[in-house]
Amino acid sequence: MVLAFTNAIACSGEDCAGSLAYQAYGNNAKPKAAVIFVHGSVSSGGPADYMYKYAKQFSENHADVISIALLAPGYYDRNGKQSDGSDSGRRLSDDTDSLIEAIKVLSAKYGTRRIYAVGHSKGAMNLAGILGKQPSLISGAILVAGVYDLQSLANSRGRMQNGIQGIDLLPSVSKETRIILIHGDNDSDVPLSQSLSYTQKARDLGLKPELIVIPNEGHSFNRPLSTTVIEQLNQLVN
Repeated sequence: MVLAFTNAIACSGEDCAGSLAYQAYGNNAKPKAAVIFVHGSVSSGGPADYMYKYAKQFSENHADVISIALLAPGYYDRNGKQSDGSDSGRRLSDDTDSLIEAIKVLSAKYGTRRIYAVGHSKGAMNLAGILGKQPSLISGAILVAGVYDLQSLANSRGRMQNGIQGIDLLPSVSKETRIILIHGDNDSDVPLSQSLSYTQKARDLGLKPELIVIPNEGHSFNRPLSTTVIEQLNQLVN
């Protein structure tokens, strides 16, 4: 059953960063870093808050960090929060401008320039775009099962894909930014070749991304995919 929230309220008030709604976890008034979680397209419909529990979990184990789960344009959670804009039919879309604005607002609000980010699927695609468009904004990123070469995906699927071509923005990515890619080798939604191509081009350009391939895993953000993300995030922030 797909849940529908007709009473969701457009982004406003304290839980709004720019045009995007968010859920924050942590009580440190002066956190050493902010960790941003960005969900995927949630093409099945319903709330897009599956990253909330991971943000909460990470915050509980890191009292000196603020963890924040952002809702992409047009998406909502089961508590009635909703971001402004369109969800683009729950398909791939370039949300980088809204995300950049939100991250800058949150960085100022919590008084830290150390920003780490985790993105899954569409979220990973947009984070890859941000790394190229705003090279100094994010200190480290974990990109999970993302799309980075839209043309390649379009060729394999036989139709054009919307979004942002992160692989073409790699020449602008800062060499100081830590990049970790995680992908299941049994992902039928986004082929492993997306992460392989992005990693290889990044290395050709002198960047040092890490690629972790999870055997027999698909696209969903669950164990062991999510467990690996948290393990890597622990190392990244520490």
